[in-house]
Amino acid sequence: MREEKGVTVDRHPDSETLLAFREHRLSGVVVAEVALHIGGCARCAKAEPSAVRRALAALVAEDHLTDEELDSLVENRVHHPHVEVCAMCRAEVEDLRRFDAAPSAARPSQRLLMAAAIAFTVLALSAIALFLGRATPDATPVTASNSPAPVAPGTVTPSAPRVVASLADGAGRIALLEDGTIAGVELRSPRDAQDARALLSGRSIAIPTFIAVMPGAIRGGDASAHPLRAIEPFRSAVLEVRPRFSWTPVRDARSYRVAVFDADYEEIARSEELNGTSWTPSKPLPAGVDLSWHVVAERGAGEISSAGSARGEAVFRVLTPQDAAEVDLGKAQYGGSHLLRGLLYSRYGLLHDAEREFRRLAEQNPGSPIARALIGSVSR
Repeated sequence: MREEKGVTVDRHPDSETLLAFREHRLSGVVVAEVALHIGGCARCAKAEPSAVRRALAALVAEDHLTDEELDSLVENRVHHPHVEVCAMCRAEVEDLRRFDAAPSAARPSQRLLMAAAIAFTVLALSAIALFLGRATPDATPVTASNSPAPVAPGTVTPSAPRVVASLADGAGRIALLEDGTIAGVELRSPRDAQDARALLSGRSIAIPTFIAVMPGAIRGGDASAHPLRAIEPFRSAVLEVRPRFSWTPVRDARSYRVAVFDADYEEIARSEELNGTSWTPSKPLPAGVDLSWHVVAERGAGEISSAGSARGEAVFRVLTPQDAAEVDLGKAQYGGSHLLRGLLYSRYGLLHDAEREFRRLAEQNPGSPIARALIGSVSR
């Protein structure tokens, strides 16, 4: 147990010590000891919370005196206003002056004392900073009441961001908040968040360039003028290397035949005679290139074809394995969200798949202009 000016430091500091601590009148080693004690003692910290915080601010001031300024203070006995507010620098000056005044034989021990004081001060600063950083008391008792907790006078409670747009989506709900946050779903990437914000803001979907430059203005043309129309795939990408082809039925058709062509209009796949209105090739089709197809219906009055100069050409593309793998990852992540699956499909040009997801979304949100706009953006 040690005393300074009759004040016991090893036990709880009394009011005089706390006052000296608050006014920065303690010496270097003692101020470190008191700071360390208060930093670990809830009783003393509670008794003098403002003193602790003011002392901490003084101890950890950002701009401390340089070695040259300290030497000037010690040798010339000049005054510097910084030492009035910084306990650390004042303690260094006091220790250096005691070191210079001590007999030369005693200086090694004084030097060790000064080094120990500095190390102890650093330890004290770490302890009190940790204590004050974690000691934000919550005095509100926990009760079973549903009433809101009382708010202290002058306390500003931040309000939750306002919902800008919201849609029922699968088993949950997805929303755009006014701060740009997408709520209700965990997003895979910043790009997904950006595109979801655009969709929920009512902006149109960006269609991949390879889809935009495909020939054909609309899918299949006029149903009344052309009874045989290619339905799918039509100006869209497909995920499967063996996609399913479908078309409209024709009255009195005896059979149908499908042919698939490459960019040079060389036939690369052909079906047998079919009785239904869909077909899946037995071999994989090439990926990453534009392909086209048509179907021919055999009737008693002759053949009719889905192809023709007055109709849009049924062009499509099989996704590359790399793009298909990315889509599969996104499908697994967004299995419960029609909006985000539709967004994913449209980004890769899978417009048929995107349209199906957006139609399911519209069914969940009847009358929603956002859902209707999404369907229109991919139904081309």
